[in-house]
This record gives sequence, C-alpha cells and structure tokens, in this order.
Amino acid sequence: IFNWASPPEKRFRQNDRLEALACKKAFKYALHFAGDEYYKEMLSNYAARCFHELGEERLPSGAFSTKQLVTSGAPYYFMLLGLMSSHSVGLETLNTIGIFQRGSS
Repeated sequence: IFNWASPPEKRFRQNDRLEALACKKAFKYALHFAGDEYYKEMLSNYAARCFHELGEERLPSGAFSTKQLVTSGAPYYFMLLGLMSSHSVGLETLNTIGIFQRGSS
C-alpha cells in the first residue's frame, strides 16, 4: 500500500475515496506500530518520496504540480502527510526528512 500510494506513482484520482480510506487505515496501523523499525522505515520512505516530489525540478510535472493538484487525487497525499504529522513518530520522521523546511529555502 505504501508503494501504491507513493506520489511518484500518481495513482490517486479525484474520486478515489475508498482507496484513500484504505491507505489511511494502513498509515494509522503503521503509526501505531512505528516503534518497530519495519513500520518506521515504511513511513520514512513514503515521506522521502513526497519530499522528492516537492523539489524544484519535480514541481512543474510531478505529483504536486498545479495540474495534478487540480485534476487528480493529489490532495490525498497531503491527507496522508497530515495523518503522519498527527503522531509523534510521524512528526519526527517528517522533521528528519526535512519536508517542513522544503518551501523555506
């Protein structure tokens, strides 16, 4: 599920609510067990893929491009990142990756 929901895959569509709910449940499960290195690594890899997609070179055509934000299910990626940030391990992971500092450079 973490690979399927990865931003570079661009699999979310505008009306993929069921898929988004399934991903949300998987993320909640992983966050609950994030003390285990296996789940922590999955969350970290997802955050790293999002971080990469937010780079200057990827923004014009990547998963977070203006076109994708309007015509695809790209907002679901932000929902998953928001879910991660609501948990202490997820927030630590996002801070470690540097995703919150991406726009400030």
